[in-house]
Amino acid sequence: FDYFPNIVFFNSWRLPIRQMGLGDSEIPVARARALGMQYTLYEMLVSWLNKTGWGASVNTPLDALEMRGERNAKERIQNHLVGSGK
Repeated sequence: FDYFPNIVFFNSWRLPIRQMGLGDSEIPVARARALGMQYTLYEMLVSWLNKTGWGASVNTPLDALEMRGERNAKERIQNHLVGSGK
């Protein structure tokens, strides 16, 4: 998840994060845990991962991005993941 903020600003993730199932009360908690603005998205994704458990898939946030019209961001993240072997 550490690469995601390099591609999409955390403000652009509000709706996709909600689509993924992170509630309105969980988002401010993740923000409060973040050590700085650049870590906010990471903390939201970690919160979603912890909430989802074994059912979590990297495809879920990627699909949420595409549904919000962020196909380019989705493809850039996919290319990074494939290129890094993750």
